[in-house]
Amino acid sequence: MTRPEKVVFLGDLFHSSENSDWKEFETFIATFPQISFELVLGNHDIIPAVKLSDVLDQVFESAKILPPFILSHYPSPHEEYYNLCGHIHPAVKLKGKARQSVLLPCFIFSISTCILPAFGTFTGTQIVKPKSTDDVFIIAEGQVINFNQ
Repeated sequence: MTRPEKVVFLGDLFHSSENSDWKEFETFIATFPQISFELVLGNHDIIPAVKLSDVLDQVFESAKILPPFILSHYPSPHEEYYNLCGHIHPAVKLKGKARQSVLLPCFIFSISTCILPAFGTFTGTQIVKPKSTDDVFIIAEGQVINFNQ
């Protein structure tokens, strides 16, 4: 069993103002007082920072350094720390022989940055063309699969 001490959201937590989902989120956070919940602000976080700070333990304007990582919303390669970020919501498009295709969210690992997929169904994706040196892991049917094999 995993017992996290800290959860850091990498932005775009809510794409709307306060609503019933926000109330459910407040209840969820209150259920785990032993866990520190933090947010690195994203371009779609429109709930006022003061309101976010009422619920979350910390809110960061741009990035949080948590060695050996730098956590950011936008890709922000760093000389010293490995960057974990969101924003792009990467996906790869797989094509079949008879014009079938499927769009699958993915993780992209480069030498300095990991771009995480979107974890919600509301958020769109961006088709990416990974570099040959990148490691790509797709998400399909509840599994994470190495796409480089």
